[in-house]
Amino acid sequence: MEKMTREQTVTSLFYLTNKLKDEVKRTGWHQKGIKRNRVESVADHIFGCQMLAYAMYSEFNYDIDIDKVILMLAIHEIGETIIGDLTPEDISSKEKSEIERAAVIRLTEMIPNGEFIRDLFLEFEEKKTKEAQFAYQIDKAECDLQAKLYIQEGCFDHLYDRKEFTNSWIGFDIGRINFDENFMSVLNTIMNNDMEVKEHIDNPIQNVISFYTLTNRLKDIRREGERIWKVKKDNYGSIAEHTYSVQMLELFIYLIYNQDVDIKSIISQTSVHELGEILNGDISSLLKTNEDSNNEFAAAKSVIDILTRGNILLDKLSEFNNRKTKESIYSKYCDKLAPDIISKIYDSENRIDLDNQEGNPLLNNPIVKKYLDMKESFSTMWILFGQEVYKYPEPFITISNQVLNNDVTEPYTKVLIKEGYSVNKK
Repeated sequence: MEKMTREQTVTSLFYLTNKLKDEVKRTGWHQKGIKRNRVESVADHIFGCQMLAYAMYSEFNYDIDIDKVILMLAIHEIGETIIGDLTPEDISSKEKSEIERAAVIRLTEMIPNGEFIRDLFLEFEEKKTKEAQFAYQIDKAECDLQAKLYIQEGCFDHLYDRKEFTNSWIGFDIGRINFDENFMSVLNTIMNNDMEVKEHIDNPIQNVISFYTLTNRLKDIRREGERIWKVKKDNYGSIAEHTYSVQMLELFIYLIYNQDVDIKSIISQTSVHELGEILNGDISSLLKTNEDSNNEFAAAKSVIDILTRGNILLDKLSEFNNRKTKESIYSKYCDKLAPDIISKIYDSENRIDLDNQEGNPLLNNPIVKKYLDMKESFSTMWILFGQEVYKYPEPFITISNQVLNNDVTEPYTKVLIKEGYSVNKK
């Protein structure tokens, strides 16, 4: 593989992991004949894991580094960018683990400071630390809670008996995974009861279920900007997927530019920065008012208040919004830069038609209009807009200029497949 600049490396890795939003779907749901307009992606699953982790940590007082867990969950599926999402019906869990481990080790060998990701991934896989053991249970339990929500919504083929499906799906995991008593109590509860949203009560199990169920809505709430610009996609991206993509950009810039920031704090702030949209929906940043921002924070607080130790999350959200620490400033720039890179990807895939924008309210924005009048591409307009409005410092401006002037591609998949790090499903 040819040597790349730091800017190329960041954007290439971002493009690679972006596949977990659009290309790599959760295979198990399709194998079970799910009937739903939008089935979660791997990126959605990662977000769901992070929210369940917060809930379990809050309600059962685990003695762990929760920020490390959130970071670990952010990268725990990175191998699926190469091998795809495989289920026990494709290959055995042991085979999958071996193939995925090898792919991640090889991928991280090609990334500057990639041992950071490698070591965190292997810690998760080996399950020897408290954080890894907790994260592993979260990864499995999140799938069970999602299955319960899908069956409640009637998403599966009518041949499935609701109770029988729930018991067989969750019972399968209970029989093969060594869940601790807290996870068992949550899983046993949802086996026999529907998942409902209630205000905080003196019942940790119900608080976990309520918080997870409510935050799960961000897997379905769409990115408003994609709707406004009429992006040509079967389904618009979710808020949960956006959260994941920002976290990946934060991580890669941190590694490749050796940034002097607390990356665990940054990833955790980003994980909760859109919680207000659960109740208020997504409002384009170009249309959002101060009142909208205040309402969004109040909505996020009402969601967080379900948890006994919700102040932990509220502090993260407040830090992100106040933009006074270097970590929160870093997070904000990544939050704005990620859509810029995605705009270039959309242009390369011909997903936006600037001649078909009737009724688009953003066309009234004077800065948008100024750059559209240049008769350049959508991504050129969007990136120049971001540079003018957000005034990116280094290294964000250099990355932005790289995207402005060059296509976004990634060589990693081709190299890894050529070297044999791919899977033929049985």
